Amino acid sequence: MDEINTFEELRRLEMLLSSQSNADDHSAQLLAEDCEEFGSSGYLYNKQQILAALRGRVPVELQCIDFQFRVLGPEVVLVTYRSIHRNDRGTVCCLRSSVWCHTLGQWQLAFHQGTPSHCPESAFTV
Repeated sequence: MDEINTFEELRRLEMLLSSQSNADDHSAQLLAEDCEEFGSSGYLYNKQQILAALRGRVPVELQCIDFQFRVLGPEVVLVTYRSIHRNDRGTVCCLRSSVWCHTLGQWQLAFHQGTPSHCPESAFTV
C-alpha cells in the first residue's frame, strides 16, 4: 500500500461524503453494503438510511481538520478527524472516525461514527 497516496485519497473521499447534499450513484458506491454509522445524534444508521440522510441534507460549510490515519490491515484504514460547522445554534464540533476497506479495486466506507465534542479555540476563528 502506498500510504501517502492512500491517505490523500481517503481524505478526498471523506471530504466528498461530508460535503454532499445529494446522494447519487457515486455516494452509493462509496458505502459498503453493510455500512453502518453511529451518528452524532446517537442513532444507528444503515446504508439506505445514510443515503436518505445525504439526500435530505441542507448544504453547510464544513471544515474538517486534524486528519489522522492508521493502517489496520493490508486493505483497511482507520481515518479520524475533527469537523466544525456553524448553524443557527452556533458552532458545532464533532470527532469523527471512519473505517475504509479496499475491495474490488475501490475504497468503500464500512463504518463511520460522529461524536459531539468540545470545540477547540481555533474553531471560533475559522
